[in-house]
Amino acid sequence: MALDGATSSAAVGFALGCFFGTVTFGARKTARAPRSKFFQACGPSWYSCFIAESVLRMTLDSEPTPKDEPPQDAQADAQRQTDAPNQQISFATTKLDVPPPESQCSRSKHKQKHWIDYLTAFLELVGLAVLCVYAAYTIKIYCANKEAADAATLAANTAAESLRPWVKIDDVELRKDAGPIQTLMFHFPPNPQRVVPPTLQIRISTRNIGHSVASNVEAFSELFLAKFENTTWHDLVANEEKRFCQASAEQDTHSPRMIFPDDPATFYMGTSGGLPSNVEGGTHTAASLIVCVKYRGVSKSEFATWAQYGLYEDGFIYIPIGKDASFEELKLEHEETGDQAY
Repeated sequence: MALDGATSSAAVGFALGCFFGTVTFGARKTARAPRSKFFQACGPSWYSCFIAESVLRMTLDSEPTPKDEPPQDAQADAQRQTDAPNQQISFATTKLDVPPPESQCSRSKHKQKHWIDYLTAFLELVGLAVLCVYAAYTIKIYCANKEAADAATLAANTAAESLRPWVKIDDVELRKDAGPIQTLMFHFPPNPQRVVPPTLQIRISTRNIGHSVASNVEAFSELFLAKFENTTWHDLVANEEKRFCQASAEQDTHSPRMIFPDDPATFYMGTSGGLPSNVEGGTHTAASLIVCVKYRGVSKSEFATWAQYGLYEDGFIYIPIGKDASFEELKLEHEETGDQAY
């Protein structure tokens, strides 16, 4: 293989080195150990040959490798390992990828997000407080409106009651005897042997104390007879009064009247009642007079007034069964606990 300029220079240097070494140290003998064939050829000037050999080797290593020749990397690696068997082997290391620190922009975004959460929670609390205040004021307004409506209703009812008619039962009196007809009778007058239900002759005095006309005014009465029991008599009469007056309110009006404000009205009648089974066959019974007056107002509303009276004969509550009684023998006592009006 032909050598280029650098190779020729190296060869010339090698030759000159060997020449000058031979001339300078030719007469000297050395007692050193035998060297390599290359050094023996160079003679005593072995260092010059070594320098020349090193220059030549470096020049040859720097030459480019032809494309048609095989690569010499494997031979060079083997030669290096042979020349330096004790060379240290470097171990491969793994470099850990540490995540980069959080940027300032990311921190700003997180901080902004936290502030948005705080602001949202604050606005929600404010909205809840506003809603509670609104609900409280709504309830307060509702209560105020309800109170105003109740007051208006009460005022309207008060006005209606002040303008409605009020029929009061002023008094209930016994009628005096009229010929064969006595105040309390157990027998039919023309035939004293004929027994009839007990009948009491009475007069009912009423008055319209309201501020409007009372129409369809009618009075009803009942002579209630029952066995007297001191502990149950009052309740017994009260229950009968309620039953009788409510039933009377359902009856049709036969002889209605009209009473103007402050005008009186008087009703004459004979009231009767049957003997209950618990006093049949007995000698005495207790009696109570129940009076009911029903009427209407201008608005066609139904109204009523109730009253109770105790009947006594010769000052006793016991009435002899089957014995007629005159006006002088009888007496009525007003029982105020039985008064009702609506």
